[in-house]
Amino acid sequence: KRLYFARFFFLSNDELLEILSETKDPLRVQPHLKKCFEGINSLLFNDKQEIECMFSAEKEEVRLTQKIRPADAKGMVEKWLLQVENEMIRSVRANTVKALEAYPVMPRGEWVLKFAGQVILCISSMFWTTDVTEAFTKENGLQEYLTICNKQIDQIVELVRGKLSKGNRITLG
Repeated sequence: KRLYFARFFFLSNDELLEILSETKDPLRVQPHLKKCFEGINSLLFNDKQEIECMFSAEKEEVRLTQKIRPADAKGMVEKWLLQVENEMIRSVRANTVKALEAYPVMPRGEWVLKFAGQVILCISSMFWTTDVTEAFTKENGLQEYLTICNKQIDQIVELVRGKLSKGNRITLG
């Protein structure tokens, strides 16, 4: 089982046996997700026992691009957890693309609250690198870009001083 789903190596023998003994109930895996997936604290199951969404410990939500039906794995926990791993990558990638497309057209204060923290950091870093590189090519470009960065910081400070959900406060902190 560990060779099929390598993340099982993060679990003790007792934890792995507990998961494997409850193959008919995918909800029994929830307490062990944190050890298998660093960023996943829990999964959201709908009433059809399909996995629709994943949550971090900070309650950040990432909707899966495709629902996962653990029942289709016919009791093979490692099989549907491998699907979770693949769908996690696909979903974060899709959210990253959406954030990349939204960044130039959405106000920054709105944008930072719409996407998961990991995605915000990734896309912000990409645009920062591009903007700094461009600033080097202009006369007074760095000074102008410093002004832009200070305005962005002021916007974030304003957001942090306002009413935010716990998850958004952690993301912006």
